[in-house]
Amino acid sequence: MAPSPLPEELLIRICSYLCFHCQNPNDFINTDVPSVWENKATLARVCLASKRMLGIAQPILYHYYATGNIPGPVYSLRVADHGYPCADDKLPAFLCTLIRCPILATHVRSLQLQEVYSPRAPAIGFSTELLHLFTNTSETLGIKPPIWAQSVIDQSLPPPPYKGQTCPRVYIEFWLRELIIALTRCTEKIIYGHSRLAHPASLTPSKRLLPALASLAFRSGGTSYKLDGMLELIRMAPNLTSLYVIGNRSWNGEGLPERPSALPQLRKLVVEGLGVPGLDSLLRWQGQLRDLEYYSSGVIYGEAFVLALSPVKDVLTRLCYGSILGNSHADVPDDRCAEHWIRGQGIYSTMASLKEFSRLRELIVDQAALYYRHGYNDVTQRLVRLLPVSIESVHLTYVFTGIYDELLQLALAKPNKFPKLRHLKIGIVDRCQPDRQAGLEKMRTVEADFAAVGVQMEWSVDRCHADRNTVIPGGTVSAASIPLPTAPRRPR
Repeated sequence: MAPSPLPEELLIRICSYLCFHCQNPNDFINTDVPSVWENKATLARVCLASKRMLGIAQPILYHYYATGNIPGPVYSLRVADHGYPCADDKLPAFLCTLIRCPILATHVRSLQLQEVYSPRAPAIGFSTELLHLFTNTSETLGIKPPIWAQSVIDQSLPPPPYKGQTCPRVYIEFWLRELIIALTRCTEKIIYGHSRLAHPASLTPSKRLLPALASLAFRSGGTSYKLDGMLELIRMAPNLTSLYVIGNRSWNGEGLPERPSALPQLRKLVVEGLGVPGLDSLLRWQGQLRDLEYYSSGVIYGEAFVLALSPVKDVLTRLCYGSILGNSHADVPDDRCAEHWIRGQGIYSTMASLKEFSRLRELIVDQAALYYRHGYNDVTQRLVRLLPVSIESVHLTYVFTGIYDELLQLALAKPNKFPKLRHLKIGIVDRCQPDRQAGLEKMRTVEADFAAVGVQMEWSVDRCHADRNTVIPGGTVSAASIPLPTAPRRPR
């Protein structure tokens, strides 16, 4: 007698263990890991087992699509093209499936789309027949296809004109990615990666919406990209709650609408590289932000940064401000990494007071943003004058010189001025000058003073040359990537 079939609920759970999205619902999709490939292949084989298993496993199989090819931390403009990943991403095949089987598009929950620019990248692999299919779909969706797409597919036709250094392949891939986004209206997460060159392509303005899209990330591939070309994707997501803008340095607010609240649901914003004018424009686009992380790679902003936060100062509950010390691609040991980086800043303004941020509960800030380079020993109440009464947790990152007196003053002021303060974390930089060691060690003696007033202290080591993309959950693939102090923990 044949055994009774397993319950459908149990089979769904088994299949979900092979799905990266199901196991990591808070992370963006990342398939440049062998275990993810193997699980995806196993799930595809399960679909072929029987009609019953096809009906159960196929919706889970299509929970996510990822092009892969995420650049590793050692990639830079000085590295030859062979250092840039360029595997065949099967982009045309996936798009063809969505067009011919629209029901499968409704199962897609997460997308990872990576722009590829390399002479080693495989040719655009689809026929003239598929080109007609894509063109017809594009016209139906109101998306204008590249006028010279036919000549790229059919090598017998004259080659299309080049625009600067931009390869026609880039525009075709951009077009195909735009079609995929338009067809997957149930997508909840999109991570959009750019290549090592900034291309002026932009999404087609449309009235289409992606009501399910809650998390969106733009990832740099080595150089800056044009955020104004990506704004249309942001506009299509009225229910967006998390936005990551990493590696953009050339946008000052162009293209934003004048209405003050175009992102009413946005609660978390992570920005790296964008100048203060661009941040100011982005914050004026909405006013209900709760969590802001802002990182700069070359300049320390103090007073101007706090002034840019005016639109959200009454609602912000968590603020992270940090500098990325050193070159993320450098591998030369340097015991003065932080010191040398800050000396290169010259004279800069430190962070202005946050007293008016009445709801701020958590502050994460690096030491350089709080103190002038030559004034560490002359200021003993910087934190006391900076923090609002609502503060509950403080995390100082990349601390490379001792501030014992400053911490002692904070402990003494805690009962009367900061009654809600419960947690203090100090991240010591991993590369500091030998003559700073004594001061850093002395700071640990203040732990008893904080314990006496009910504050728990925690210590950590912050490594220089961190990869900026580690702040995106699932934004990096290499184990060699050095995480920023605030980067989310990787799933095991």
